[in-house]
This record gives sequence, C-alpha cells and structure tokens, in this order.
Amino acid sequence: MEHEIEKVQSIIHRYSDQAGKACEEFHLELERMKSAQAESDEKVRQVEKENAKLSSKLARWMNRKNEETREWIEDPKVGRMEGELKAMLDRLDVFGTELERTKNELSKKVDDLDEENMSRIWEERSIREEVEKLTIRVEKREDIPLGYARRVREDKEMEEIWNRFRSIDSDLFQYHSDIECNKQGLRDLATRLESLMGTTGNGSLPSHLPGHVEALRGRGWR
Repeated sequence: MEHEIEKVQSIIHRYSDQAGKACEEFHLELERMKSAQAESDEKVRQVEKENAKLSSKLARWMNRKNEETREWIEDPKVGRMEGELKAMLDRLDVFGTELERTKNELSKKVDDLDEENMSRIWEERSIREEVEKLTIRVEKREDIPLGYARRVREDKEMEEIWNRFRSIDSDLFQYHSDIECNKQGLRDLATRLESLMGTTGNGSLPSHLPGHVEALRGRGWR
C-alpha cells in the first residue's frame, strides 16, 4: 500500500514539475508578446505621427496650388492667350483637313504615274524587242537580195519605231520630273505643318496631325 502511495506521489510530483515548467514558459512567452506589442504600438504611433505631418504638408500644398490656379484663371492675359491658342488650333485643324485632302490627291497622282510608268516600261521593252528584230533583219539584208520598195518600207518602219522609242524616253523623263516635283510638294507641306506645330510649344495639337507629317515623310522620301 505504501508503495502505491509513493508511486502516486511520484507521478503527482512529476506532473507538478511539468506544470511549473509550462507555466514558466507561458509567462516568458507572454512577456515576449507584451514586448512585441509595445514595439508595434510605438511603430504605429510613429507612422500616425508621420502621416499627420504629411497630411498637413499636402493640405498646405493643395491650398497653395488652388490659389495659384485661381489667380491664373482670373488673369485676363491668360484668357486672351487661351482664345488665341484655340483659334490657332482651329486653324491647324482646318489646315490638317486640307493637308489630308492634298496628300490623298498627290498620293493618287503618284500611284497613277507609277501605273503609267509600268505600262510605258512594258511598251519600251516591246519596242526594244522589235528594234532588235529589225536590226537583225537589216544586218542580214546585205546577204539577201531585196527589192528597192521593200527596203524603203523597212527603213520607214525602223524610223517610226525609233521615233516612238525617243517619244517614250521623253515621256519617261517627264514622268521622273513630275515624281520629283510631287515629292518636293509633299516635303514642303510636311515642313509647313511642322513649323505650325512648333509655334504652339505645348504639344496640345490635334492627335491626327503628327500622323499626317509621318505619312508625308513616308510618301515624300520613299
């Protein structure tokens, strides 16, 4: 019986020690949590204090900007400048519309000239082939007895072909001159638009005008 009592007491003592250690660890953990909470509270107070300073600075800055804006709006010179700027932008918008129409007309003319040029190139090639054939015939004519009338007819055909060939060369030269003239016209229009755009100085032009300049550059310097 005494042995059983000692055994129970030993168990109770062991559990008591474990409970004491657990209680001690709990108190240590509680102290650490309190310390961490205190640090967190201090950081929150610092943040709130800094936020209050920044809010005060922001409020003063907003008040100052509002005052400056109100003075700027009430300035009669500003109103007059805004009117002049609006009128200039309206003129630029009209000019942009005219420029777009002119660009389309010039583009169509250039495309038509390109198409005409291709047609003339094919015609020139055909004439060259005819000239080569007739040249071969003329070279062989010395070895083949021909009548006088036939020789006269072939000489006349050769002269007509050469006249057509010279006419096409002249037309091609005129075509290239027209192309260069159109390109220069596009460059001048682009330069004029850029000059007008530069007078505003604030980048508030209609969004489609820079596109006109790039389109003109692409067409004028290709």
